[in-house]
Amino acid sequence: MSLWVVLMVPVSAFAAVVAMAGPQRLAAESSMQEAADDLAMFTVAWRDGNEIPGGSLPAFPPDCEGIRPALETEHEEATEALHQLKDVQSLPDGDPMVVAANERLDAADAAIRVWETDWEVACRLLAESLMRDLGHLGLEAVSLKGSYSDSFKGSPRVMESGLEVPCRTSEATAGRDDVIVVSDAVHVALAADWGHAGWAAAQVWRDGLPMAAESIGRLSQYQSAAPSEACGTQFQVLDRQGRPVWAEDPAKPSRLLVQSVPRTALSN
Repeated sequence: MSLWVVLMVPVSAFAAVVAMAGPQRLAAESSMQEAADDLAMFTVAWRDGNEIPGGSLPAFPPDCEGIRPALETEHEEATEALHQLKDVQSLPDGDPMVVAANERLDAADAAIRVWETDWEVACRLLAESLMRDLGHLGLEAVSLKGSYSDSFKGSPRVMESGLEVPCRTSEATAGRDDVIVVSDAVHVALAADWGHAGWAAAQVWRDGLPMAAESIGRLSQYQSAAPSEACGTQFQVLDRQGRPVWAEDPAKPSRLLVQSVPRTALSN
């Protein structure tokens, strides 16, 4: 009997450690997914609001610090260019080069105003909450990396894949002619190292674990003149068990959609 107790004590102790570490891992995985969801929605809103369908977004979160210096540098360069044309070369206001320089300066002014009024607070809140939530759950914020896609809307490569955005997600109902339409969408993928969740997790996963999540952010609204194309399952990136849908079938519509547009690495 005493030998049985001696053998079972370590097993019971390890089972208790696993019971403590399991919920920590689930919480970290859930936080990663929420972070991907938030960044996907932020990306599609940023692209739509600033009319940037493709390519990189300036100092895209979680690095918000580089945006204002870049905007101010552009403003200074535009101001200097206008000064050279008008004050140094004495070109008149109607000269095409002066007109172009004024337009560049106006655009720089507008970009700073938009950043100050529409995006600065949201960017900082998102970046701070992202780093705080991931860090508290043991994910190493400095290891966070990922990518975001170009806009799906009207992309020739999306249409070549046999999919289409905008598309509708619902049918008209009695007494109502408008339907829900996804006007645009983007894909975000994140990855980070999970290795500082505490003593229990360190006993079970001594080398830590890499964690990843992905999400498709969508802009949806009611429209009366809805597109004929139905969205179907092309925006579903996770199955009912929370696993990527392409793990068992790489030809899933959402995987084809994601692979149909260029991507940009996330700033960090």
